[in-house]
Amino acid sequence: MEFTIFRMVQELLHNTLKHSKADTVVFLLRREENTVFMNYRDNGVGFNKNTHINKGGIGLSGIRSRVEFLHGTCDLQSAAGKGFSVKISFPVSL
Repeated sequence: MEFTIFRMVQELLHNTLKHSKADTVVFLLRREENTVFMNYRDNGVGFNKNTHINKGGIGLSGIRSRVEFLHGTCDLQSAAGKGFSVKISFPVSL
């Protein structure tokens, strides 16, 4: 599980550095009882998520696949000029 989390954060940071022109990233990772929550956002240029997510590389679709592997949920939010955010949660055993 730790490696999967690492890879998701790595991909999010890579995308921000490569595409977003952001100057701020906020990342929060917390555990509450049997659930891990990851929140990530940047203040970059954003994108139209309806046309972008299924286009090109495997970055965001790879994150979604990893979340599915962990039996979690993934909520991606972005719009042109509005930055990018993702909220991920998945169950963990104690």
